[in-house]
Amino acid sequence: MLGFYGCLMRQRVLKNERGFTFIELLLVTAIIGILVAIAIPMLTNYRNKVYNAAATSDLRVAKVSLEAHFSEKDHYPY
Repeated sequence: MLGFYGCLMRQRVLKNERGFTFIELLLVTAIIGILVAIAIPMLTNYRNKVYNAAATSDLRVAKVSLEAHFSEKDHYPY
């Protein structure tokens, strides 16, 4: 593979062209795809943790509100 890549680089230098070869673009696309495949599950897991933390916080607020109502009226709301 390196021999083929080296041959492409020599051709590029000999022609004195600017730009990227198809192999270079293909490699960059593959690397980006791999990084995205790694990042998406991590972001999904992080989002689920945030949702769970928000739900836990909301339940604690509801508990405090119910306890405040009980302490004022000696019964829970209907």
